[in-house]
Amino acid sequence: DGLIGSNMTVSQAYISDVTTPEDRTKMYGYSSAIFGAGLIFGPLIGGTLSAINFSVPMFVAAGISLLTIILVIVFLPESLQTRNKDVSFKLSEIFPYKKAKSFLKTPKIRGLILMFFTYNFGFFLFISSFPLFAETQIQVTAIQVGLFMSWIGILRVILQVGAISPLIKRFGENNTLRMGISAMIFTMGFLVFSTDFWIVFLPLAFLAFGTGVSRPILTSKLTKSVIKSETGSLLGVSNALTSIGQIITPIAGGAIIQFLPSQTLPTLSGVIFSFIFLLMYLNRRYLLNKSPDNNSKMSLAEGK
Repeated sequence: DGLIGSNMTVSQAYISDVTTPEDRTKMYGYSSAIFGAGLIFGPLIGGTLSAINFSVPMFVAAGISLLTIILVIVFLPESLQTRNKDVSFKLSEIFPYKKAKSFLKTPKIRGLILMFFTYNFGFFLFISSFPLFAETQIQVTAIQVGLFMSWIGILRVILQVGAISPLIKRFGENNTLRMGISAMIFTMGFLVFSTDFWIVFLPLAFLAFGTGVSRPILTSKLTKSVIKSETGSLLGVSNALTSIGQIITPIAGGAIIQFLPSQTLPTLSGVIFSFIFLLMYLNRRYLLNKSPDNNSKMSLAEGK
């Protein structure tokens, strides 16, 4: 997946191409809800098929990927109105280090990237080691952990389909984002003291809400901070940083569970989520929901 794992970036860029800034957060919410549905049914289907043979889920997944390719070719129109006739693959385009450098030099974009990275780092630190945490502190079985994950996935789908748009209309993106981060912090604080299987479903409901609204809003804000032609590059840079976090967090989370009290894991994640409020305060003047002029040849990163 390291070679072809950019499909998420491409799909996010496509959504940005075909939506207006006003509808973008809602559409990213729908996209995230579909991803959540996959997290519900994927393990269930894979686990059932593995009873036949451990190779069967792999072949079925390959068949689904082939079906996806066919659906894209047949039904998905090109989002670019005009395309360059000459396509080149330069090292600077494959690894957009110059773009990354210019993005990080721009205060507005740098602040959003840091917020996006901080959110993902705190989330993956907790969720990647959640089964170990649950086994150590709550004394659950693998099946019970599966029930926890399905509960999170079901609630995320419901919330992202039905709640994001009304919440944003009523409270605005920034306040909804604050609500989401607050829910994540509450979850981590509650889990520090949780030792009962049934009680844990309550904080995980807040976790589902927090992740359900925070990530789509942060992704939408990233796409709104640059002109359309730079959306893919920016999402690629932010997702690359997220991937770095996904390398570090399972190792760090496993070490925490191994050598420290299990309560350390949610405590540290809660502290990381709290840091987002500081970043929001420092970047408060850049958090207006305004997009740069897409007709302009200059981007924010180039000093517009």
